[in-house]
Amino acid sequence: MSGRSSVRMPFDSFDDIAPCLHIVQCLQIGPVSRRDWSSSALQQLLISRMPALKSLDMTVHYPGDPSLRSERLAQVSLPNSLFPGLVQISLQGFNFPSLGILSQLQSLTLGPCRSSESFLDGTVLTHSLSQCVNLRELRIKEFLGLVTFSDTLPTYITWTLPSLRTLDIADDYDKIAPLLRFAILPVCTSVTLTDMKPLLLCDPIPPFVRLLPPRTRSLHSLLPFAVTRLSVAVEGGYVVISGTDPSSDPAHRVALRMRAQPTLFSIAVSSLEGLFAEPRGRVRELELDIVDDDGIDLLSWVDQFARFPGVRSFTLRSRMREHELPSACVDALALGAHQGGAFSQLAELRIAGVRVDCDVVQRLAGVLARRAPLGFPQLDVSYGARRRWKGSGCRNK
Repeated sequence: MSGRSSVRMPFDSFDDIAPCLHIVQCLQIGPVSRRDWSSSALQQLLISRMPALKSLDMTVHYPGDPSLRSERLAQVSLPNSLFPGLVQISLQGFNFPSLGILSQLQSLTLGPCRSSESFLDGTVLTHSLSQCVNLRELRIKEFLGLVTFSDTLPTYITWTLPSLRTLDIADDYDKIAPLLRFAILPVCTSVTLTDMKPLLLCDPIPPFVRLLPPRTRSLHSLLPFAVTRLSVAVEGGYVVISGTDPSSDPAHRVALRMRAQPTLFSIAVSSLEGLFAEPRGRVRELELDIVDDDGIDLLSWVDQFARFPGVRSFTLRSRMREHELPSACVDALALGAHQGGAFSQLAELRIAGVRVDCDVVQRLAGVLARRAPLGFPQLDVSYGARRRWKGSGCRNK
């Protein structure tokens, strides 16, 4: 716990800490066991007034019992009368708290917390969250297993987080999607959804798409901003589809994440059109960062990207030296010879780490020369020797 500086203060009784409570601004409790959480010192601490407290971080661990019944989970109540200045809360290993401070919260983190049963009504959770009118950050990780969602809710039960800027949820898709089904996020600028459930061949809903609200299965209904840059890459063991609006400051971003496994990268590429179906005409930049994958098919991927008619910049990277750009990809790039066709506005093409023969480079240069509507088209190919073309020819660099 701390005032202006961080000072660790272990204590055995409430009397050890009571004289400091009026100046404590940040309080961290844990990790503690469920037994220690029930100690009189901790319980007395959390029913004491702390007028200066702004940040509270509490963690309860359950050694040898990772998945619990509801009655075993730690509980906490935080009334406004005791914590009038509390704006940031992080709770790990807790049941959903009884919060009298919802309207003043600016940051809320829930989980991880695993239970062997779902017992919290989803409408209770969303109703409580909708009272967080000043909440700017909401982070949920492996917590929604506690929640049960009904498939028969009327469509008018919407819930709004009017001030939320950052939403980060890592949980099973069949919990994330219903949570967001009627969510309204009017000013949110950063959305990250991580699907923690393994991909099975028998899953009825495609990967990535299954993270989205079931009423639309489209990001367009969830995001208050337009995506102009799309990318598919592997980051930290996850395949990530990212959509950004780089013109905003800071850049608005949405990311859909799934743990990497064979063929998932290809599935991610093929999902782009469906995920961004509504605003796809606004997409101006596409980036594909290829990794070792069982489903490498550059031609079909270029064809997928060609379905976004407004693209002006296309980047294709590979970390695997054996990848080679098929000549047929040039034909895919050339499909829209007329204004308004596929890649008809393409003005910049970057290829890195993919083998490209010089005659293919020359053909690419010619394609770009015919279709760039403004200025000089640019081709940048990097593979050992570097080749660059700017409207007048191909040269080694």
